[in-house]
Parts: sequence; C-alpha cells; structure tokens
Amino acid sequence: MVQHLDLDERNRTLSLFAYPSYCAVICLSDPQSTAPLSELVNDLADVDAVSDEQDAGSDEEHTVSDEEDAVSGGEAHKGNQQPFDDLCREILVSFGIIFAQESASRRTVRSHAKKEWLEARHKDDILWDLCSKRWQENLLFEYLRAPPTRSNYSARADFPLLGEKLVRLQDYMTVQSPNDFKTLMFDHRDPLKFWTFVIALSFGDLSLLVSLAALVVATAQLAIGD
Repeated sequence: MVQHLDLDERNRTLSLFAYPSYCAVICLSDPQSTAPLSELVNDLADVDAVSDEQDAGSDEEHTVSDEEDAVSGGEAHKGNQQPFDDLCREILVSFGIIFAQESASRRTVRSHAKKEWLEARHKDDILWDLCSKRWQENLLFEYLRAPPTRSNYSARADFPLLGEKLVRLQDYMTVQSPNDFKTLMFDHRDPLKFWTFVIALSFGDLSLLVSLAALVVATAQLAIGD
C-alpha cells in the first residue's frame, strides 16, 4: 500500500496497490475500528516532518523564509491528523484520476492487462472496475467524498497524503515527447498544442487538395486544347 503511485522512471513502471477492495472495506467501515491504523499514518507523517526539518537545518544556503517554511511545514504535519480512512480514500480516488477520467488508460487496461490482472491479482473485481469503467459508471466514488471530476486538482487540498506522488507523475508525463506520428496525433496532454497541430495539418491538407485540383483542371484544359 505504501508503494502505491511509486514511479520507477528508469523502467517506466508505475506501482499501483493491487487490492483496492481492502481500501473500499476500510472506507465503508466504522472510523473507530481503524483508529489504530490512523495513529500509524500520523506517526509516519511525524517522522517525515522531523526529517524535513533536519534537512532544512543542515542546508547552509537556505534563506530565512525557507527555514520558516520548513518549520511551519513540520507543524502542519503534526497538526494534520490524517486518518487511515483518508489514505485509503485517496488511493481509490487516484485510480479514478488515472483511469476513470482517461479513456486511453481504460483502453490500455481492457486490451492488454485484463487477463494478467484478473489472474495474478486474485480476481479483485474492484481493481478491474476502477481501471476499466468511467467515473460516472462506478458507484464507489459516490461513497468516498471524492472531489468532483475536473481537469485540475489541488495536491494539498484534494490529496494531502498522495499529492506529491501525483505531482511527480504529472511532471514525468509532461516531459515525455511523442516519438511517432500516431502518438503525436493522440497526444491530448496540451490541448492548445494539440489543436494547433490539427489546424495546421488541416490547412496543409486543404492546400494540397486545392493544388491537386488546380493541376487536374490545368491538365484537362491542355488535353482539350490539343
């Protein structure tokens, strides 16, 4: 579970939690029953905050404002009592962002990963539903206090626990460049760039058709003249 959304850039591999049904059970159960696990999550957050403060103190080039941010960040970690239920909820919602809101991801799962996932992951039906259905088709999101579907999310507000991993994944995807014409045609990450390319290609095709038509007319006129 702690490796969910871990990105291995060298091998181009993204780790996903294989048993989201466990997260669904936690989210739909009594919060009091998960209190011990919530304390564990808070302890891990405290350890991260202390580590950040130590790193900030050891860096001589930090300015005063940077050090103040580091201290206030540590206090925010301590004061932010994130229960284990929220971690499970963020895991499930992250599946929604990657798959339920992205048709290309769902097509990849349906065409390449169905047999492998259903057999190797002990047929976790929720895993398959999260990765193959649209957001509106999955009733689970209605019970998770999930943020409304939109193009942009706030890492701090919507994903206080997994936000950094999602930002890193987004940064990695942003710097990837299409390496062939087909990939370029279906690359919708930057709508402005995509539609600029489509319009330029359309004008190019139109100009080619007009030139071809003019050539045909000129050839026909020469034939008539002869």
